[in-house]
Amino acid sequence: IMPLVGLSPALAPLLGSWLLVHFEWQAIFATLFAITLLLMLPALRLKAAAKSVVVTQQKITFLALLRSREYSGNVLI
Repeated sequence: IMPLVGLSPALAPLLGSWLLVHFEWQAIFATLFAITLLLMLPALRLKAAAKSVVVTQQKITFLALLRSREYSGNVLI
């Protein structure tokens, strides 16, 4: 997913200009609407999962946050 996030600022103007050359400006909104529906359909089909709640008191400090691989990976990307 992250490569798509990185490429979208480069690809969006190309797609938008192609749509403007071949269609009217309203096609951009129709395309965005179609993409939105396409991406929402799988999310709407998900069922809510029952989560068991485990209560643990853990003090989150800034140092603990920096040690987290998940946090560091997302920040570095």
